[in-house]
Amino acid sequence: MASHYESKKVNFSANCQNIYFRLQTIKQFVDNDPSNPGFSEPNEAEDLSRALYEVLSAVLKGSLKKESAKPLLAEVITLHPDMASILVEVTMLIDLETSAGDRVGKNREPLFALMKSLDADKLLKERLEIDTLGDNAIVKNKRLFHTKQIKVKTKLFYKQQKFNLLREETEGYAKLVTELNQDINDRVTPKSIIQVIRSLIGGFNLDPNRVLDLILESLESRPHLHEFYTGLLKLYPCESATISELLGFKLNTYGINGRTGKGVYTTIALLIQAGILQFSDIYKWLTPEDSSMIDDYHREETDAKDIVARINIVSTKDKDKDKDKEKEREDDERERDELRNFEKYSSNQKVQLCVALLE
Repeated sequence: MASHYESKKVNFSANCQNIYFRLQTIKQFVDNDPSNPGFSEPNEAEDLSRALYEVLSAVLKGSLKKESAKPLLAEVITLHPDMASILVEVTMLIDLETSAGDRVGKNREPLFALMKSLDADKLLKERLEIDTLGDNAIVKNKRLFHTKQIKVKTKLFYKQQKFNLLREETEGYAKLVTELNQDINDRVTPKSIIQVIRSLIGGFNLDPNRVLDLILESLESRPHLHEFYTGLLKLYPCESATISELLGFKLNTYGINGRTGKGVYTTIALLIQAGILQFSDIYKWLTPEDSSMIDDYHREETDAKDIVARINIVSTKDKDKDKDKEKEREDDERERDELRNFEKYSSNQKVQLCVALLE
């Protein structure tokens, strides 16, 4: 087989008068073994590529008419699926060589006209430069083609990944909310629900942190079922710091918008008592700062001492007449102080958490 191949091998650097014989030789390379042609064998691919290069160069230089090259090249392309690809690769090489030179333009028209006649437009659009495609009328509008190419590449490689927000995985989160807020009985246990949650996370690609947030919201809305939800949270793979961050975000949001709901403090207290949440993790999220509370304490202590000092002052003038008025004034001040203190401590998250822990 090797001696037969060597007998068919030719010198591809011969003059253009041997072009027709070269085309016949290319055909013989493929005919020798159509399932495994010469260009896929070691030390033979270069010969075949060189042969195609010489043929296309002859067409480019005008020493071989494209009408003469077309029938044999068309037949060669049909001999193996990879022949069209390697032919276009050689065309791309010639395009790069001629584009780098000074003479670019009409000299390349016969070559690309030949390739277009071989119905290789699709491969040419994949391999050649956009300027070459436009200059040789392979695409009608190179600017429009370039725009479409960018859009296709963007869609394929740079498509934005959606975040797993509640509105984007409606069905999965709807099923999760239904499971978390169903009637709790002997058949509904934390172990059974955690399996359902894992299936929903995997099936709908849910965000685990959002799932955790929904569990906490369910606990907040149904604190009387805290044993069920705390048992579920113990099985859920999360850390105390993660839970504290979610609850801390709620506390900060409430702190900006106004008074914090009692349910949040109850939830925190239940989690601390169940050993799921560390007090030190959540304490750093609470307001106000300790230094501010200490300053308020010293100021109130000073005010209280001043009030006591004024009460102890003895006055003999119109004592009986002013006694009733003084009492009324003290009652009014006491009521105002009580109202003022209530409003003050209702926004103190640390005090409210202590109240929730005592309850």
